[in-house]
Amino acid sequence: MSIEKTIYDAALPRLKRHFSDSQSKRLASFMVAQSRYESANYTSHVFKANNNAFGYKYYGASDYQLGQGIISNEGNPYADYSTIDNSAEEVADWLGRRQSDFENVNTLLGYAEALKKNDYYGETAVQYAAGLAVYKYSSGLTTVALFPLLLVGGYLLFKR
Repeated sequence: MSIEKTIYDAALPRLKRHFSDSQSKRLASFMVAQSRYESANYTSHVFKANNNAFGYKYYGASDYQLGQGIISNEGNPYADYSTIDNSAEEVADWLGRRQSDFENVNTLLGYAEALKKNDYYGETAVQYAAGLAVYKYSSGLTTVALFPLLLVGGYLLFKR
């Protein structure tokens, strides 16, 4: 089974606890794009060493984490997981705890904005969405038109 399918399949049942079936599928596909972006397409040291597909940080009270993983550039540890499934399940539950912010998200930019609102990452929402667009995952859903988003994101990244 591919890593993308593993993440999608692990996230979907957790998302269905909080969202409609169609929204759960949409969010699970966005999570796959997020995991590919955060892990440099599953090549990052954090992913390989800690089964951490999302750049998620260590949280002592987590039911999913084994403990502290490698230390981030910010000086705090990443989460270490026994499986990629656990990494996806934790992020799906994180989204579920923020249901009101994600229940009407239907684009990668909207997903990036909801993550940003909850302090998930540091770059701008447009930059993050452009990164997600590179790794868009389709599980049979209608693919979002990404070209305009890439153009806007590219323009904003390189206009300096």
